[in-house]
Amino acid sequence: LMLTLSRFLRLQRLALSGSLFVLLFVFAVTGSALAADQRLTDAEDALVKAAALVDAAEPGVDDPKSVNRFERSRTRALRNIERALGAIEDAKQAVDD
Repeated sequence: LMLTLSRFLRLQRLALSGSLFVLLFVFAVTGSALAADQRLTDAEDALVKAAALVDAAEPGVDDPKSVNRFERSRTRALRNIERALGAIEDAKQAVDD
């Protein structure tokens, strides 16, 4: 899977904004137990799929500086997805308690 740098940056912005959306979503739905549990599971599944796509992405360029920037951005996106997954787990625990 080859990505141009501009497409990767768009995907990164989408992943980061998606992570922020999920965090807001998690805090908004923790009040309704059964419905929230399924929505949290759905959000968790979506993030796992997003993480797999981000992890499999390749820079599509040979410039070492661009590749390095790509790798840093990909690592940052994966870290944000991991944080969002942690927030979802926390919300699930709150619903269960």
